[in-house]
Amino acid sequence: WSRILPNGVGAPNQKGIDFYNRVIDACLERGLEPWLTLYHWDLPQVLQDQGGWMNRASVSWFSEYVEVCAQYFGDRVKNWMVINEPSVFTGAGYFLGIHAPGRKGITNYLKAMHHVTLATAAGAKIIRERIPNANIGTTFSCTHIEPATESAKDLEAAKRVDTLLNRTFIEPILGLGYPQKDLPVLKKLNSYIAPDDLNNLAFDFDFIGLQCYTREV
Repeated sequence: WSRILPNGVGAPNQKGIDFYNRVIDACLERGLEPWLTLYHWDLPQVLQDQGGWMNRASVSWFSEYVEVCAQYFGDRVKNWMVINEPSVFTGAGYFLGIHAPGRKGITNYLKAMHHVTLATAAGAKIIRERIPNANIGTTFSCTHIEPATESAKDLEAAKRVDTLLNRTFIEPILGLGYPQKDLPVLKKLNSYIAPDDLNNLAFDFDFIGLQCYTREV
């Protein structure tokens, strides 16, 4: 994103577009099918200065970026992944503060989470509209959760953590809404959900990519 739109939106950087065109063309010349991930945590700083993913305008910022990518790369790239591991960059970046941009707190996280999910669906819809026969997916990180013991308290804790790490992003994308029943803190999202948001969260992806790293006890 930063290389293609240094100001986050507006005029594209032709040198950045040329760079990716060379990468794509070099792959194709060698018989390698490119799979393009649109967002791997590279939000332009100028947009973070405006609140980043906590700002609802991030949905339109991202949509503009996707439009540019579809315009310049869609003639050769057929396999698209919209956003990589949203739970990681929102959780670590806006809740725990250990990744960029170093924000902490449940309010920051919930805003970012909702806007990223809206942007995921919005970006996918743009690709579907602009690139006929595109193979469109998005990717999530997943974690195998085990309760420390079979006690009711630990079983409930495991359910909450599983909901947070594994279900919070994928279920609204699938049209199931947010899993608020099993993670009540997600009810705080209701103050950020605008009319028709829940409908706009869903997209019929061609595939879902899963990255599984560790278990949590």
